[in-house]
Amino acid sequence: VFSGEIIKDPNFPLFLRDLGELFPEAKMVFIVRDPRENIRSILSRLKVAGDPEVSKQAVANLSGAWGNVLNGRSPEMPGDDFLEKMAWRWRISAEHYLENEDNVRLIRYEDFRTNKKAEIEALAKDLGYTSLADISSLVDVQFQPKGARSGSLEEFFGPHNLERIEHIVSPLMSRFGYE
Repeated sequence: VFSGEIIKDPNFPLFLRDLGELFPEAKMVFIVRDPRENIRSILSRLKVAGDPEVSKQAVANLSGAWGNVLNGRSPEMPGDDFLEKMAWRWRISAEHYLENEDNVRLIRYEDFRTNKKAEIEALAKDLGYTSLADISSLVDVQFQPKGARSGSLEEFFGPHNLERIEHIVSPLMSRFGYE
């Protein structure tokens, strides 16, 4: 897992302190996104409705990495259903970043989307890469399936479910500019 020069794993934010101790010379990056949008994007990509009552069986049948994430396994997450488990995953990841922010470079997904080329170039420079190829032709290449964006967050989750997500993540949202 750790043989590459650049390694990406969605579980790494949950183990930032451990990774820092194992690899003290490593340069780490934490990418954060508005948790509500992040959860909606994942569910949309997996074709899972934002209401646990509608999607309970579909989520229970998921296997592999996404099955683990939505079912709150490996590592275990608190919460009564996949929405709460995903919200807790975001919150715990954000808490771990904040505990280690002096040693981890932050990228806000929304800032990246605004100016991809500049964000990538700044990150590469921060990580010590000095001679870079022109990436202009690659910044809009879709590398993973895009989820269908459907209406407002309240329409996707329903008011009660959106409130449940926000209750879990709200203590940290403002730290990243998500009001």
